Amino acid sequence: MRGRPNDFEAPTTTWTLQGEWQIETPQGIGSGDPSRAYNNTKALGHDLTGLGANPGNYEPNLANLAARTPTFNATAWRSTKLLLYRNLSVEPNDDAQLWVFTPQGLPVYRSEGTFVSDNGYIAQSFDLTGAVDGKAAVYF
Repeated sequence: MRGRPNDFEAPTTTWTLQGEWQIETPQGIGSGDPSRAYNNTKALGHDLTGLGANPGNYEPNLANLAARTPTFNATAWRSTKLLLYRNLSVEPNDDAQLWVFTPQGLPVYRSEGTFVSDNGYIAQSFDLTGAVDGKAAVYF
């Protein structure tokens, strides 16, 4: 989405969401969950509206659940950076991950089992120039 941010306000039916991943208005239900989006009203997050037996929190013993972007044509992309605002809470021994696929996978960020508790939204910037520039199919 070079040059155009995804604010999640428009219908986002081209995202693939597994498990309790949602594009919704955050309600601050779970431990460490935001009570608002960074801007506008919606955000991408895990169990933002209180799903399952543990509203707002991860369900036990679930693994490999993902939120996947649509596929982008990056053949004209140059000096690509991924910019996002993160509000992340990760328990010790869990692993939050962000990957880029071109189609081979490359990790962009991993918490690697460390405790993470962001205090509000934090700007993140990842230089993906070598990974995605000029590729015909890219997704995150």
